[in-house]
Amino acid sequence: MNKSELLAQYGTFSLNRITTKGLILDDDPFSFLLDDIDDCVRARNLYVSRGQLLIAKIVNYMLAVNEVEQDVAIYRHYPVLLHIELTNRCNCECIMCTHSYTKNDGATFCDISDLEKYFPTCRLIVINGIGEPFLHPDIKNILQKFKDYQIKVSTTTNLSYLPDDLLPYIPKVFHRLSISCDGASPETFESIRRYGKFSKFVENVKRVREICGDTILHMAVTTMRQNLLEAPDIVKLAYEIGFDEVRFGRLETNPFLKNEKDALIHYPNLAAKVLCEAVEIGEKCGLKVVIPIVFQGPYNESEAEKEKARMLLSEFYYDDRYYEELNRQYMKLKKDRVFEHFAYQPKGEVHCTGICHWLAFGSNINIKGQIRPCGEIIREISENTDSPVDGNIMNTNEQINLRRIFINGFLPDVCTNCSYMMCNEFDWFHVEIDEYNEYFGIKR
Repeated sequence: MNKSELLAQYGTFSLNRITTKGLILDDDPFSFLLDDIDDCVRARNLYVSRGQLLIAKIVNYMLAVNEVEQDVAIYRHYPVLLHIELTNRCNCECIMCTHSYTKNDGATFCDISDLEKYFPTCRLIVINGIGEPFLHPDIKNILQKFKDYQIKVSTTTNLSYLPDDLLPYIPKVFHRLSISCDGASPETFESIRRYGKFSKFVENVKRVREICGDTILHMAVTTMRQNLLEAPDIVKLAYEIGFDEVRFGRLETNPFLKNEKDALIHYPNLAAKVLCEAVEIGEKCGLKVVIPIVFQGPYNESEAEKEKARMLLSEFYYDDRYYEELNRQYMKLKKDRVFEHFAYQPKGEVHCTGICHWLAFGSNINIKGQIRPCGEIIREISENTDSPVDGNIMNTNEQINLRRIFINGFLPDVCTNCSYMMCNEFDWFHVEIDEYNEYFGIKR
């Protein structure tokens, strides 16, 4: 095929499986075998040097596919996806978030200039992390740069802050907006998303939907006991204000917040009952609704009622004094350096086939400039000692070691609680569901 045919077939953004076998790219006087790693490297470098960015991005993606399918652990492809934490500053203090007690302590903004060398071959950039990306003071120039490099953009935002001059950039740049929403009523929404305003959230979603015909609006729900019973109404709200899909993700508990009892893993039958009802409502509305795989399938009605009674025994919310006291404790612990280091064991726990697409195609850059495998592995290290082994940010020792675990047929322990894993949102690998449920002790 020639360049025009390649663009016509692979030019639109996609991470679905593609076949490179037998494909030849003719560009007189050059010819490249697109199922050959060395040829893909040569082709990518040629088109980057020519400034033919879309072709360079496609070939870099084909190079990535070849390396994944050949079980390569150390990559020559550059990031197809980049996950950049633009800021760790937020305008909300949600009850499940570290901001509820850190209160923007140490908040800062990211300078993306050191990453620009990867933009010619990158297809998608995700700008989110622990902060609200739209608060970045240079956000409009950053989005313009992404547009200039022909990069599609996705983000997670609480959409509580949406200045008028930012609106025109959204339909031009964003492939997807993942918008956080944790309640269908003002009371629940504002009790969970402290300092957020439900009416403002609804207004801003409608503003974005009006101007964004092609941008996917994804509602991201952190599902917990505080909002579980509103799940069906959350789906109805999503449909009414213009969302395309809803994902009920899991709550990552935090011992410092003492919120373990809020996790739905303690109410598996009730969660399955309510979330399956939410899925049914989505089907009637024509809305895609995704729920954790551990809550799909049959449930016990009588056990669900018992779990509901137990779930409602404890108060759902603390007052402001509780979070002020947590902040005082946090500041003391930080002074004593307790929060500086946390290591994890990456050993394999559950059998799987394939590999996580973030580990295969992307890198995460946190607010400290540290290279991480993905945004779900949020543990921080004291110093950025894990530098790329060959100057390619796809190849830190941490990333390479995790890839080898996948290649050996296991899901790393650190990945078992991943929100994408929980909702089975991967095209590139599959986990043994029964073994996964057993890992979490789910028996219904």
